Amino acid sequence: MSRDGLELYPYYMPVDVFSLGASWEKDPICFDYRPYYRPPMLGVDMISNPWGCENFFQGDIVIATRDNVNSPFVEWQPSNLQRSISNEGAPCGVLKDENTFDVFTQNRDDIEHMKIMFMRDVPRNPTSETAVSVTSTAGEEDNPHIERLDDNTLLLFFDRDRHIYHSLSYNNGSTWQEPVLIMHVLNGQAPYDLQPHLWSDGTGWWVYFCAENEQGKRCIYKSKQQIANGWDSWSEKQLVIEPDEITGGYGIILGGR
Repeated sequence: MSRDGLELYPYYMPVDVFSLGASWEKDPICFDYRPYYRPPMLGVDMISNPWGCENFFQGDIVIATRDNVNSPFVEWQPSNLQRSISNEGAPCGVLKDENTFDVFTQNRDDIEHMKIMFMRDVPRNPTSETAVSVTSTAGEEDNPHIERLDDNTLLLFFDRDRHIYHSLSYNNGSTWQEPVLIMHVLNGQAPYDLQPHLWSDGTGWWVYFCAENEQGKRCIYKSKQQIANGWDSWSEKQLVIEPDEITGGYGIILGGR
């Protein structure tokens, strides 16, 4: 969601992924996906694929807008970030001014691994034309969160293979430091800490993230920064949300941002 609360950019997959398991096991690529489609499709390309399958499925970024924060998000439509034969993770953007974004998104062409993409000074519903890769390794890199600390300093938190990393840019996003693995408190249950979300309460920074508790349930935790501008300096994690059991064992509950 944009910081003024007027745009929402979710990752949208119009497929019942919980029911296609048996078909997936028989043919992990070209089985018939059509019985599992769940409209509306909102422009998501369910045909193009690198394997020549008759049909396919992927997820894409869609968008909803509203005039004020007291109104609901009602009408959904394809966003300008949608592309064929790729999975575009939901973006995280920070407003520079009324009309301009800095945006991170995650991208995976279906024959490649996930990578973190960055766009600077783009409109509220941008295309991916100016997106550049910030970090791309053999790992799965996703769930980016961007913060603008000042006119020239940008901060990125993301997870790589279920470990949380951070990177800084001191020249307004032109170049980025080599990502640093966060070791202090976060990643204490690695590889089970992920999906970092930063928030400032006006006196200090907090990071929200999900991790397993002692019973193996996925929960949401938060941790407060101990040293100003110390992005590897966090207090003991505090529980925010802990899921309960589903009566009868008919499913699972996960806590994520």
